[in-house]
Amino acid sequence: MSEPNKTPEQIARDRIDRMLTQAGWSVQDKNQIEFGRAKGIAVREYPTDSGPADYVLFVERKPIGVIEAKRPEMGQNINVVAEQSAKYATANLKWIKDNKPLPLLYESTGEITLFRDERDPKPRSREVFWFHQPQTLTEWTQQSQTLRARLQKLPSLATDGLRKVQVEAITRLEESFKAGRPRALIQMATGAGKTFTAITSIYRLLKYANASRILFLVDTKNLGEQAEQEFMAYLPSDDNRKFTELYNVQRLSSSYIADSSQVVISTIQRLYSILKDEPLDEAAELEHPAEHRLTRKEPLPQITRELLDAVDPDRIDQKARQENNLPSDAEPDEEQRKQAASTLAKQATAVFNGELNEMLENIRRSHEQVIDNQNIDKLVRAEWDGDARENAEELTREFADFLRENKDELLALRIFFEQPFRRREVTFQMLQDVLEKLRTDRPKLAPVRVWEAFAMLDDVKGTSPVSELTALVSLIRRVTGIDGKLTPFSETVNRNFKTWIFRRHQGAGEKFTEEQMSWLRMIRDHIAASHHLERDDLELAPFDANGGLGKMWQLFGEDMDRIIDEMNEVLAA
Repeated sequence: MSEPNKTPEQIARDRIDRMLTQAGWSVQDKNQIEFGRAKGIAVREYPTDSGPADYVLFVERKPIGVIEAKRPEMGQNINVVAEQSAKYATANLKWIKDNKPLPLLYESTGEITLFRDERDPKPRSREVFWFHQPQTLTEWTQQSQTLRARLQKLPSLATDGLRKVQVEAITRLEESFKAGRPRALIQMATGAGKTFTAITSIYRLLKYANASRILFLVDTKNLGEQAEQEFMAYLPSDDNRKFTELYNVQRLSSSYIADSSQVVISTIQRLYSILKDEPLDEAAELEHPAEHRLTRKEPLPQITRELLDAVDPDRIDQKARQENNLPSDAEPDEEQRKQAASTLAKQATAVFNGELNEMLENIRRSHEQVIDNQNIDKLVRAEWDGDARENAEELTREFADFLRENKDELLALRIFFEQPFRRREVTFQMLQDVLEKLRTDRPKLAPVRVWEAFAMLDDVKGTSPVSELTALVSLIRRVTGIDGKLTPFSETVNRNFKTWIFRRHQGAGEKFTEEQMSWLRMIRDHIAASHHLERDDLELAPFDANGGLGKMWQLFGEDMDRIIDEMNEVLAA
């Protein structure tokens, strides 16, 4: 909305004045200059031999840059006025003895602002969201070369310890930097070592290009913790010290960013809250930001469950019996199953409207892998990498030692080591205590990372843990000897559940009804994810949506507590 009695040029300059003031500049008229008022002075209509410059920037009385102001209508074509700002930057400034070309140039409408450093190898304007602070520009002008100039001198990449695809990714990224194209995307297949590649590139930027600070952005807190552990474990090929011994790495858990931090790990959610100067709900960091855009009230896990139910033969049979009023032990025919499957599919997909479909497609594209079918790799030799195996053995030994050292302090570990027959008593909170101890004392022993080490040593392929907690359970079982080989806890629970149901249904005794089986499967899934079921858990998802504690009592009566205890014991065996 335009302001009354002001021209577009005046409106633009008012906005620019406000932006400069908020960035720490003292905005002054040419006839009322007071250099002592602030470190950074922005002088309006400063006289030069090419005419008055809209703004000349001074830091500690020294001119370092100019701003060319334009009305908002010029926003789409503001880059065409670069020649005007360059003209004033090379002009002779009045009242200045040793005139030299000014290196820092801005063009701005107050809404769109472009910046360039004339000292760059190939100076090019780029959009910035605000004017830089005087201190920042001082630091830049005191450097003998700009960052883009230093990028031109990155040494050749040492390929020791890197896969071919990682060498290609880093080499091409640095070629892009040297060509003045700072925006680049590295796209690699799952398991190709993207994080390791990123850290190697970051190490080179810090060491050889003297980068001052690098932002490592993730979309969930869990990924941030994993990245932090990767930085802590990273050992450069040209130094015997780890990355975190050479450079300061900070994972943000608040809005505070230490001045000494050279790598800052942050979730998108936390960075946005810092930029907006708004408090952050800690729970927002636990899931992908896009999940909040779902238009239905059901949480994402509930939607996922409904999608899985639509293809689950047991759920389809249950739905077919309900729709056709069949007894609980009757087998629906093929046509009844098809109709039930169609009903479940319609219910599950009702949430997918146009906006959500577009969002999912964008997410799919961002994770899409490009497969080269023309240049097929040729296997030259297949064998274990010696260093990788030694590192895996060292990591697993360190993890096992940690468990043994803390078994007297942590009840869950004491039970697993000394009284394994009491495993049914190990609660979710007990396991959380072990996780917190790991995160605080030994963050490099992240369960998922240790899982990968055991998987290599035990030759376990094609499986991965559902969560950090279930990975921890499997690892504790492996270290304590309950499992002779690394086994996903969910597989253990499912196997024990099938055996338990088979034994209960043997003979002519009473068998569980279909509705009871539905509840037993929910309990099975809960134990697979949390190791233990408490009575109070029945008032939480997914049980609450199916009637909660009261419904289970209605279905099982006085046997309810006995069944819960029995399942806690048998399924975790």
